[in-house]
Amino acid sequence: MALFTNSITGSAGGGIDGVAGAGGISISGSTRFEDDADFRGAVSIAGNLTVEGTTTTINSTTLNVTSSIILEGTVSPNHEITLTTGDGPSADRTLTLPDATDTLVGKDTTDTLTNKTLTTPKFADAGFIADSNGNEMLRFQQVGSAVNHLDIHNAANNNNPIIEAVGDSTNVGIALKTKAASGVGLFNSNSSYGGAIAYYVANSTTKYAGWMAPADVSLPGSAMAGYNIALPVTTGSTNQVLRVSSSANGNNFLEWADVTAGSLAADDLSAGDAAVNITTDTGNITIDAAANNSDIIFKGTDGGADITMLTLDGSEAGAATFNGVVTADAGVAIDNITIDGTEIDLSSGDLTIDVAGDIFLDAGGGDVEIRDDGTLIGGLVNNSNVFELSGSVAGGGLKLVGPFGADITVDSANDIVLDADGGDVILKDGGTSRATLTIATGSGDFQIGVNTNDKDLTVVGLDNNVAVTALRVDMSDAGTLQVHHDILPMTDNVSNLGSASKRFANVFTGDLHLNNARGNWTLIEESSFLSLRDNNSGRRYKLLMEDITDSGEYGPDNEGNM
Repeated sequence: MALFTNSITGSAGGGIDGVAGAGGISISGSTRFEDDADFRGAVSIAGNLTVEGTTTTINSTTLNVTSSIILEGTVSPNHEITLTTGDGPSADRTLTLPDATDTLVGKDTTDTLTNKTLTTPKFADAGFIADSNGNEMLRFQQVGSAVNHLDIHNAANNNNPIIEAVGDSTNVGIALKTKAASGVGLFNSNSSYGGAIAYYVANSTTKYAGWMAPADVSLPGSAMAGYNIALPVTTGSTNQVLRVSSSANGNNFLEWADVTAGSLAADDLSAGDAAVNITTDTGNITIDAAANNSDIIFKGTDGGADITMLTLDGSEAGAATFNGVVTADAGVAIDNITIDGTEIDLSSGDLTIDVAGDIFLDAGGGDVEIRDDGTLIGGLVNNSNVFELSGSVAGGGLKLVGPFGADITVDSANDIVLDADGGDVILKDGGTSRATLTIATGSGDFQIGVNTNDKDLTVVGLDNNVAVTALRVDMSDAGTLQVHHDILPMTDNVSNLGSASKRFANVFTGDLHLNNARGNWTLIEESSFLSLRDNNSGRRYKLLMEDITDSGEYGPDNEGNM
C-alpha cells in the first residue's frame, strides 16, 4: 500500500507510487492506483474519479454532492436512477429512510400500502376509493363552504354501528338519493326483501313497498315471525285516509278510504281497549272547543273514582286549573305567579332563582326571614326605615364572609356606625384576634388595644407617596412612644410638655431652645462648658461653672451615683 503524506503533483500519463511527505496531493492528470493508497492530507482531483473495485467506503459523516447522484442499472440497457433536489429546497431538509428492507412509494406509481394510518387524507373533487380492479366503490363529491359531514362509528359486541350526520348546522339530517326511479332498500342478512324497512319502486322486479317486522316481535294478538304492511298501489285523494284493505288482498294491505268533513264526529268516539296516540309528522295538533266560553276538560280515574285532572277555562282566556300537583321537570316559563297558599316546598335538592334582570323581595310586613329547617337564623329587617341584617340564633352572631381572595367593601354616602353593646370591636386575622377597639363601659373612654404579645401599635401614612411610619408605640418596651418627625402643639405657646405634677424624669435632647415673648435663647453643649446664645442679638455667653463632682450634694452622676 502506498502512503501519501506530502504534496505530489502528477503529470498527464504519469503514475504515483510510494511518495512520502507532509502536504496534500493534487492530481491534474490521469493517475492509476494499482494497489491500496492511503491519503492523510487533502486530495484534489481536477478530472473524473473512476473506482473499478466492487466496494467504495467513505469514512465521513457528511457526503456533499453539488447536483445529483446517478445510480446505473445492472440490466441492459442499463437505465439510470438520478437522485436530485429538483428546483432546490428553500431551506435545509432531512429525508429519513425507514428502518426496514422495503421499496419506496412514489407520487404517481401504483403501489400496495400495508399498515398505514391516514390522519387527514384529502380527496379531490369526485375522487374515489376503488376495488382491486380499479373500479369505483365510494366516490367523494365536494360542496363549496361545506360545514356538515358524516361520522361513521364502529361498535362493541351486540351494539350497532352508526352513521351520524354532524356539523355546524343545528338540525342536520341524512339524505339518501337514488338514481332515476330507483328507491331505497334496507335488507337483512337472510332475505332479499326483508329488513327493518324495505321500499321498492313500482317498476322493479317485485313492485313491492312496505315495512317488515323483525322475527318474534310481540305484535297485537300474538308473537309472529314477521309480517308485511303493503302500501296502496294507487294514489289517494284529498280527505282520504288509510285503512286495512276490505278486498281480497287481506289485512296485510292498506287502501285509501273516503272520509268527508264531519263524517266522523268527535262524539262518535268511544272508549277503546288500548292506549290512544295522536301524532303528526308535520304541522300542529289542535284541540278546539269552538263553542263560546266553552272549556277543555281533561278527566281520568284515581282509585276507581272519576276525577277532573285539568280544566282550561275558555271564559278566562284559557286559565288552567289543576286538581293536583304540577310537576315540570324541564322548567316553567310564565309571566306572573299568584300563590293562594303560603309555601313553596322543594322535596330535595337546591332551589335556584335565575333572572336576566333584578330580583325584588317585597315583604309588606317589613321582614325577610331566613330559616334552617324551621329555625330562624337571621333576616333582613325594616326597623323604622333602617335596613338591618340581623342574626337571630342565640350565641351564633352574624358573620360577613367575602369571596376567596377578594375584599369586602362597606361604602356609605354618610356615616358608618359600629354599635357594639359589649363595648369591643375586635379585629381578627384568620380567626386570630389582632386588635381591639374598646369603649370602657364605666368611663366611656375609647381604647385601641393590640392583642398579640409584644406587637407594636403604629400609625402609618404616605408622605409625597412614600410610606412612612409616623408613630409607633413599642409594646415590647412597656409602651415606649416613637415618632418619625417633629412633635408640635396645635396652638403656639399654649400646651405644656409635662406638668407640675406629671414631670418627665429626664429630657434627652440636642440643643435646648427657649423662646417666649420676652426672649429667644439657645442652650448649647460645648466640649467643656455650656453656652447661651441670644437668638435676637446673636451674642453668645459662657456659663461659669464650679466642679462639685465629689461633694455628693447635688444629684447623681452619669452612673446614677450620689
